[in-house]
Amino acid sequence: MGKPVKQIYKEICIKKRKTPVVCLTNGDVFQSAMAAERKTGIWATSILNCCDGKTSQAGKKEWAYV
Repeated sequence: MGKPVKQIYKEICIKKRKTPVVCLTNGDVFQSAMAAERKTGIWATSILNCCDGKTSQAGKKEWAYV
């Protein structure tokens, strides 16, 4: 059986706050997806989905983990 929803949510929250990301479109590096959200206005969840390969772009930009 899969992970409980509470555990999945906790892991996503930790990833939003602690995993550095880079915008491949312009080379900007951010300490976390939340920091990128504050600076760009693009939702952190969308950025992480792009980094995880679930979507090709977030906010018309390409993203990756540092």
